[in-house]
Amino acid sequence: MFFEGRIETMFQSLCRHFGLDTCTAPNEVRCKCTAEERRLLDRQLNQREINMTDLYTLSPQEIIFYGVIWCGDCRRARQVFAEKNINFVDVDIDQDTKATEFVKQLNHGYRSVPTIVFPDGSHLTEPDTLTLARKLDNLERAA
Repeated sequence: MFFEGRIETMFQSLCRHFGLDTCTAPNEVRCKCTAEERRLLDRQLNQREINMTDLYTLSPQEIIFYGVIWCGDCRRARQVFAEKNINFVDVDIDQDTKATEFVKQLNHGYRSVPTIVFPDGSHLTEPDTLTLARKLDNLERAA
């Protein structure tokens, strides 16, 4: 699986994405997650295996979100995905050096986050809320 069995660590990271108290374990949710945030956490915890080479290409089979846990713009962008109930693969570039290099390649040497790559071959870097929402609406219409 993409997260290589680090379920507890992943769960804690996802909670930190939302600025919530850290959970001690998936079965003992002690954070202040809302129902919508829990659904997002569940989707991330239960996501199917993905092809690792799909993470470093401009033509992934699903939306790939490159970000970090401490970034306010990343939290805001994740919230747009949550509000629209759209699945994505979340890659923490602080934890994945290959992802860091891929992001820098896309952004002319800059480690800019969030960088979001879409199945249609397009990508957005540090999008504002309206730009990201429009892109996601267009993807939903095309599907």
